Amino acid sequence: MSKVIFYVGTNHNQSAGVYRYQLDTLKGAIEGGSLYYDCSSFQTFHYSRFELLVSAQKENDPAVIYLDCHQEIPYQMDKRMMTDTLDCDITQADQFVYTANDISNIITVYKKEGGKLRLVKRIKLKENARCKQILIYENTIYIVCKGSDMILRYDKETLEPSDRHIELAKGSAPEALLIHQSGEYLYILSKEANEIYVYKIGKHGTYRCQQICSLLPKGWRKSCISRKMLLSPNGKYLYVLIDGVSAVACFEIVHGNLKECGMMESGGLNPYDALIDETGRWMLVLHKDSDNLIVFEMNPESGEAIKITDEKILSCGMQLTWAYRI
Repeated sequence: MSKVIFYVGTNHNQSAGVYRYQLDTLKGAIEGGSLYYDCSSFQTFHYSRFELLVSAQKENDPAVIYLDCHQEIPYQMDKRMMTDTLDCDITQADQFVYTANDISNIITVYKKEGGKLRLVKRIKLKENARCKQILIYENTIYIVCKGSDMILRYDKETLEPSDRHIELAKGSAPEALLIHQSGEYLYILSKEANEIYVYKIGKHGTYRCQQICSLLPKGWRKSCISRKMLLSPNGKYLYVLIDGVSAVACFEIVHGNLKECGMMESGGLNPYDALIDETGRWMLVLHKDSDNLIVFEMNPESGEAIKITDEKILSCGMQLTWAYRI
C-alpha cells in the first residue's frame, strides 16, 4: 500500500465541510484536497468500514450523516431526528451508531437497518455530566464525563449502567480516554490539569489507578492545555498534543506506566489533532491557529520524529480521520 486516504474537517465560515486527501506513504507527501462533504458547520466525525459518520449542520439543521467512501460523490444515507445542538462525539460498533451530546447530556444509540438509522435508546445523564467522549471496547461502553469527574460504563448489549463506574479525583475534569491495544491499560486525559491517569484493567471488570502522570516538566509555569492522546500502532509509545507551547510530548509505555521521552515542536501554532498511520512511520499533526498540517517521519522503535517531510495549508482545519485504502 503506497497511498492512504485521510479526511480533514474544516469549519471555515465560507468552506465548512470535510475534505479528502491522500498520504503517499513512500514519500511522506500529501496529495489532493477535494471537498468531500459540504455543510454549514460540523462538530465531529468518525471513520468505520468505508463509511464516514458526520455530526454536522446543513441549512441550520443538526444531523448525523452517512457518507459512503466508495463513492466519488458522497450521498446522504439517512438523517437522525433533529436536535438543537451538534453532538460532540460519534462512533460506531457493529451495526450500531452511538452519539454523545455535551449540551443535552444525552447518549443516543441507533441501529442501521436497510440504509436507515433506527432509534434504539436515549440515555439521559445527569445535568452536570458534560459528556465529552464515547468509546466502545469489547462489551463495554465508556462515557467520559468532564463535569462529574467520572468515566461511566454501560453494557454494550443491554445498554444498562454498570455498578463499577470509574470515579476520578474531584476537579480532574477528564476530557478523553484511550485503551491500550493489549486491553490491559486505560489512559484518561485531564487536559486542563495536564495529567494522564493510568488504570490497570483487571480480569473481572476492576480498575486500579497505578499512575498519575504529569505531562509538563517540573516547575513549568506557562499556561498549557493538553488536547489529544494517541498511541503508536506497536503499543510502545503514547503521544500528547500540548496547546500553548505547540509541542508533541512522547512517553514510553513500560508495564502500562508512562515514562517521559521528551517533546518535539509540532511545526505550527497550537496542535489540535493528530494521526499515526498503521505502520507507525508517519504522524500527521493538525494545528488550529496556523491552519497547517505537518507530516513527520517517525521511528516506530524509538518513538522519535526523524524529520518533517511535507506541509499543507488548510482553511481552519479541526479534525482528522484515516481511511486505509489506495
